[in-house]
Amino acid sequence: MTLVRAVDISAWQGDPGGEWWKTLHDKHGITVAVLQRYGSGPLGTGFNPYFETHLTDAMFAGMDIFVYYAPPVGVLQDQPGAFNSGVVWLDAEAGWAVRENHVDWAKRFGLPGIYTSFSAWHDAMYASEEFSGMPLWDAYYMENRRAWTGWWPADLTGGLKYGGWNTPGNLRVGWQFAGDVTVEGVNCDLSVFSKEWIDSIMVTPEQVDAKIRAALDGYNRDHFDDDHQHLAAFRDAYKLLRRPISPEEYDRMVRGNAAELRQYRRVGSRFI
Repeated sequence: MTLVRAVDISAWQGDPGGEWWKTLHDKHGITVAVLQRYGSGPLGTGFNPYFETHLTDAMFAGMDIFVYYAPPVGVLQDQPGAFNSGVVWLDAEAGWAVRENHVDWAKRFGLPGIYTSFSAWHDAMYASEEFSGMPLWDAYYMENRRAWTGWWPADLTGGLKYGGWNTPGNLRVGWQFAGDVTVEGVNCDLSVFSKEWIDSIMVTPEQVDAKIRAALDGYNRDHFDDDHQHLAAFRDAYKLLRRPISPEEYDRMVRGNAAELRQYRRVGSRFI
């Protein structure tokens, strides 16, 4: 099994700056960012006010993007904060129980997964195995609340059995092994994910090309009335791809003028 390295932060970290994300990618080989969209923060529970900044900086550092939500009570509704992502992790812990309606909601924006730990799952879900068919991002800390030592796990084995996971046929796909550790001056959490699992849920380049062409079919840039219609093409492709689309990628698919699209680079990640 091959593992990829990941970092996750929330509203509590504020804005660590674009150079921090780039250093994590270039120096530490971290290629996945798991970003809080809804959960706890300095202002209480709600949407992360730094999400767009985190998203932009992580994406331009070259990272793949996952998101996580702490499910609010009741049915989640469509909101401007809803974000299409490869994986939508639902945070299960005391006070935030996962329900089937949360899962149904998350399916509209990505592949639903469960983020929890042995103790948090028992506190929130009373040992239920109802969601054992969903991928597990498992929090089990080997390093916690200190300066990070630089250690990374070599595999995903050794997790505690709970919820129907961490059995021979149903291993966790992600392991959050370090919580609230200091990396390059910022407190964050570190994880590893199965590369094979990530590859299995990602579309191929050929599928990407086909989806972009399908999403942009019918758009004629010569007949756009204004920039809003122009950007609508990006949004439609983005909804199908479940990830940001760069101006270069857009241009490659429609054989347009790259120079004309380059101005959208700075907002290309904000289609949420």
